[in-house]
Amino acid sequence: MTHFQIYFLGMLGIEALLLIPFSLKYPQLDKAAKYIYYYVIASIIFAVGSYYIGMILRQNNMWFVPILQFTQFVILSLFFRTVIKRHIIRQFILGMIGLCLLIFIFDYFKVSHFKEFLSIFEPIRTFILIAYGIIYFIQLLKDEYLIEQSITINTLPNFWFNAGLFIYHCCYFLLALAYNLLQQTGNTEDIKALTTIMMPVHYSSGALQIILFYIGLRKIKNVMP
Repeated sequence: MTHFQIYFLGMLGIEALLLIPFSLKYPQLDKAAKYIYYYVIASIIFAVGSYYIGMILRQNNMWFVPILQFTQFVILSLFFRTVIKRHIIRQFILGMIGLCLLIFIFDYFKVSHFKEFLSIFEPIRTFILIAYGIIYFIQLLKDEYLIEQSITINTLPNFWFNAGLFIYHCCYFLLALAYNLLQQTGNTEDIKALTTIMMPVHYSSGALQIILFYIGLRKIKNVMP
């Protein structure tokens, strides 16, 4: 078994474990937390499907991977639309889903041809999710209700959910940019070298994301603004 498979299966196991407490606490989840729950489910489907196609069937799984990545983007966009209060930003998020759908279709059908990394869509959607995370964090810092009630942001589940997403997508954004550049050069050896270096970082950020999700889940009893 390769190091890549070990990392991959380890992450899959951690995600599956996280699904248990999320499922048990489902009746207590508000709308935002349910989107995180759906995101975890989509991540597991993503992992199992891509592993089965790529490692078991030994086929190119790049027709499958982008579909799940776009699905995750939609779920997380709805999460941020739920937690962000400003109406104009909420409307902007809906508009960006439509715009990114067009970018996805163009990249998927015209550029990658179901066989390659989505060099346009992936960096764009990751950058957008990072921007949403920053906007939400700034909102928490300036929230008058939290200040008046003396509520610290680290007691809020959505703070931890956002922290996990932010860390993961920051690491993934660097990977997406680097992989995109190397894909343009077509240097197979450089791509393999990048994978060897970046994959442990990528999976470590994924593991940290899950830990932060679990911390957020433990805070569910608190009010989620």
